[in-house]
Amino acid sequence: MGLADTLRNADLTNRLLRYNPFFRRRIERIYSGYAHADAHERQAIRKALLDKTLVQAGKTTYGRAYAAQALAQWPILAKDTVRERPDDFMTGSIAKIPGSTGGTTGQPLPLYRSLENLSAERFAIEHLMHEHDLNMRTSRLAVLRADEVKAPEDQSPPFGVYRNGGQTLVLSNAHLSSKTLDWFVAELNRFKPDVLYVYPSMLENFIAMLEAKSLQLRVPLVLSSSEMSAAHMASAAKRVLDADVIDYYGQGERVALAVSRNGSAFRFDPLYGTTELIAEPELDADDGRKAYKIIATGHWNSAMPLVRYETGDIALVDSAAVDNIAAIETGEATFSGLLGRRSEYVFGPDGEVCAGLNHIPRDVPHLLRVQVIQESLESLTLNVLVAEGWDAASEAKLVDNLRQLVPPAMRIAVQRQDALERAANQKIPFVIRRVTP
Repeated sequence: MGLADTLRNADLTNRLLRYNPFFRRRIERIYSGYAHADAHERQAIRKALLDKTLVQAGKTTYGRAYAAQALAQWPILAKDTVRERPDDFMTGSIAKIPGSTGGTTGQPLPLYRSLENLSAERFAIEHLMHEHDLNMRTSRLAVLRADEVKAPEDQSPPFGVYRNGGQTLVLSNAHLSSKTLDWFVAELNRFKPDVLYVYPSMLENFIAMLEAKSLQLRVPLVLSSSEMSAAHMASAAKRVLDADVIDYYGQGERVALAVSRNGSAFRFDPLYGTTELIAEPELDADDGRKAYKIIATGHWNSAMPLVRYETGDIALVDSAAVDNIAAIETGEATFSGLLGRRSEYVFGPDGEVCAGLNHIPRDVPHLLRVQVIQESLESLTLNVLVAEGWDAASEAKLVDNLRQLVPPAMRIAVQRQDALERAANQKIPFVIRRVTP
């Protein structure tokens, strides 16, 4: 994981991985061809991408039993199956990059990605930005996600670092507070970003701080992902930042991608993955919208191809559109929104909201599950279920991930448990807050 982190943060290496010309030219040809194709040709392109994935998956330990079978003959794949036996889903690909998911349950999932997958993901994201004539390589990009910029206890500016030859400003969410807000505003005004790339929870917190001080900025485009955006965020971003908003839904597993523009309905990208929607009536919304489980097969990860993967996410479909599910699955029609995927949060010593906690399990080895307990505004306890191999380095990585999201004055304790706390409904909450500001 240390090598993977180094590669992700090295500008030149990052460019080579995400903008590999061999992969990028092929991906661009497919997307361009699809845009100009008729319905029959589009179906053929989607089938070719899916068939390639099924062939690759059929060579894995898990997939051999289903090799040469049509997609519908493959079983739905649960997260726990991948979590328990990740090696069974890997091909013999030598060139692969390790990673993991975080997740709102606090359970990390080990993953591997092929080099083509890195290029395809970056192209698909930039394809969303195409109509704005912007990209993530040459546009001025400000980043407010969960990046480690400096030690959280270092409260002296600057609170950001420049990368990519000065084209990218990576800001430290761990240092963003009402006390440091003026520095963030001044630096963003000086930098004049074309794009603000954010976690939705961090955008929500940033906008709330700006509005509390009657401050405004101008950022042409907000690109948000990795959590569900609050319904009012697009209008708030327009009001405070004068920004258009592209909010895209994806997963660490990179099996499906969908986009919403300025708070509108979502549309799946049919070239990124094959999506299936399966009715889940128990989760139908009170407003009449119907719930569908998102099952997806990624098209681009030859290192770890996942077939009919149950993402754990729910698409909400207007009742009038339930006869149009096939068109929604192929991106020809939209769905109204997503259920869940909100970031969890705790309160800081001064009552500040510390969001994005669902990212803390990321890249922590030998962690089965973590639960965050807040008994006071000054302290947090991490209850953990761990596997063999858990050691001081694993614990330090988990604490460091959390340190990037909470004020440095907060005390953090880690306690190994045999079982985690359950709520009255017998579910295991990821965050339990026993205190309010």
